[in-house]
Amino acid sequence: MPNGKVGIDFGLIKGNEGNVGVTLSGDANQVYSISLMKFYPSENYQEIIRQQLLPEDTIKLIAGHCARDGYGTAENTGKNEFYEVVLAAGFVYAEASVDEEDVSTASASVLGSTAFNFYRSRPTQRMVAMGCRDL
Repeated sequence: MPNGKVGIDFGLIKGNEGNVGVTLSGDANQVYSISLMKFYPSENYQEIIRQQLLPEDTIKLIAGHCARDGYGTAENTGKNEFYEVVLAAGFVYAEASVDEEDVSTASASVLGSTAFNFYRSRPTQRMVAMGCRDL
């Protein structure tokens, strides 16, 4: 993963696979989505999410095989999948994708990353724009 330095001091260091960056999106009253970026790519999305849940919580794949990227304009290389997660407090929706970066670029992490975006409501418009297939 990047060492956090710029210019000639930029370098890569080995990080803990559990390290994650967090971004909250919302307003002064509530959070609408939470984005987690985990260093190192892994397509085992459902298993990664499952490990964070209680035994009584459930996770179900609802869409995948998305044809276009998140902007709906280019080919999807992120292998996006969408899940419905049922918790004791209610439903939450998750989108997972990988980014396998070219390690020869100065901004790349060692191998890439895995992103998880959690939404309060079903991201139907996003799934349609990406041309995802309901499962």
